[in-house]
Amino acid sequence: MSSIESERGSGVTAHDTNYWTSPRNMVRRRTFLQGSAIAAGGLSLALIGCGSKEGAGTTSGAPAASSASGTAAAPAAQKVGGELAVVATSDPPSLDPYLQSAGSTYTFVGPIYSKLLDFAATENIKPFENKMVGDLAASWEATPDGLTYVFKLRDGVKWQNVDPVNGRALVAEDVAFALNKMRTPDPLYTSAYVLDPVSNIEAVDAKTVKFTLKKVFAPFLDSIGHQNSFILPKEIFDKYKDGRTKAAGTGPFILDSQRAGSAHILRRNPDYFGGQVYLDKVKYTVLPDSASQVAAFRANQLDIISSNQKNQVADILKSNPKTQQFFLPGASGVRLVINNARKPFDDVRVRAAIDKAIDRRAMIQTIFDGEARLMGILGANCTPWDIPQAEIEAFWKTDPAEAKKLLDAAGFQNGFATEWENSNAAPGNIPVLELIQAALKPLKVDVKIKSVEYADWQKHANTQDFIAFMTGVRAATDPDGIFFRNYHPRSAQRWVELKNDEYKPLVDLVDNQRTELDPKKRLEISQNLTRGLLNSHLAPGLYDPKSYVLANPRVQGYAAHGLSNHQEFKHTSIRA
Repeated sequence: MSSIESERGSGVTAHDTNYWTSPRNMVRRRTFLQGSAIAAGGLSLALIGCGSKEGAGTTSGAPAASSASGTAAAPAAQKVGGELAVVATSDPPSLDPYLQSAGSTYTFVGPIYSKLLDFAATENIKPFENKMVGDLAASWEATPDGLTYVFKLRDGVKWQNVDPVNGRALVAEDVAFALNKMRTPDPLYTSAYVLDPVSNIEAVDAKTVKFTLKKVFAPFLDSIGHQNSFILPKEIFDKYKDGRTKAAGTGPFILDSQRAGSAHILRRNPDYFGGQVYLDKVKYTVLPDSASQVAAFRANQLDIISSNQKNQVADILKSNPKTQQFFLPGASGVRLVINNARKPFDDVRVRAAIDKAIDRRAMIQTIFDGEARLMGILGANCTPWDIPQAEIEAFWKTDPAEAKKLLDAAGFQNGFATEWENSNAAPGNIPVLELIQAALKPLKVDVKIKSVEYADWQKHANTQDFIAFMTGVRAATDPDGIFFRNYHPRSAQRWVELKNDEYKPLVDLVDNQRTELDPKKRLEISQNLTRGLLNSHLAPGLYDPKSYVLANPRVQGYAAHGLSNHQEFKHTSIRA
């Protein structure tokens, strides 16, 4: 068994440096994100996308191994104590990350649980920098054929001293149980796709976990560090059946209290294995309304908020120049998902007509005053695996006349009526859907927008029981998290159906990009797959707006990252 040093990204890539840094007019549409939740899961600060560095291949390649502490050196003179107040746009619908795809769930439970690997999140790590470090794992290695991975656990890790684990020691069997539970082959387990290539997970001894793969899997280590791959204790499932209402982990913070619609509080874990945790508490205050969030931040009632409204950011910085600003490029991309198994959308001409009728550029100008980029299939943080931005720009040409011709050719000269869903956890989607609704009216396509409970929306999405909806880009640290989960017929969480023979070339490309270890070859596959999905008009993107995180000047040691599920709070403190 060989041990190969892991190479991880050392920077943040954008499609075009000028795009991200050039001055623009400020956003005028304050009402767009009255709730800041453009993704269906009520995403607050869990802005998660594909990590990268310049060039392709940073998230995969030859099977890698490494060892790392995962604990950053503490900045000088950090104070122990105090409460950090963070905004949440909605309540977490559940505490079980295996059964949820809601950003609010990952955001809240992230500091409670640990993973084998995680993404480094310290002040000297850039947003979305894909630097993998050990979390529960002290070291890891792979066999030369890439089919076996062995992880050695850290010494001295204990479960939190709360019911039902009561401070007992973590053992390898815990890790094997948890990740085997996560990959349960059931549509309810929304994270099962992450470990789809794994055939067996077993505890070799108390400190050693072995993974056996069915095939070589290029992004395996990224999957182990994925936002879903938390280690939950067996006792949770024995006593409560699942983790929906109870959380007890090995992370830096312990679940303290929850009050729906008001606040969710975590307290410091005094037995945390990763070193000193400075904060006494982290309080998530539920404020769906963007204006209320800003008012609370100005009044020092909130320490951290997020925004993709540049005028808000500029106003806050003007009133308090000491406010800390963090920029997360393309952290909240949005796509329109149309069920191609439902008539009339099983006809590619109808799907193409919808896409050609939507003026994405006008949408970006209207909502963001130009502060967003056109999106293809992958989010901005998967740039190393994407087609060139110029090609994306060229593909999206608004052409209502051509849209009408396509509908006529498909037999819908008089249009049709259709009902699209929107999760009530994402009120910020409504203005966008209304723009799409207006764009389709001249084609006599009558779109009714129906608001549904988040739980119902998730059930419908995971069982393909929907016509269309708008959602955020799937959290992923590798394009496979989008390609396989959203498109492969074997994925229980697929959004589209590619079972027909006409789609077999696309399915083959999804399979091939998973097993290709040569970065250049994998890039070519990824780009060809992206082109095929775009030309088939299968769940394409709409736009990627810029996102900002603002922190009160009293906050010390915080680093907005986007990949770490707020594990960065373990380094955060309140200035004396």
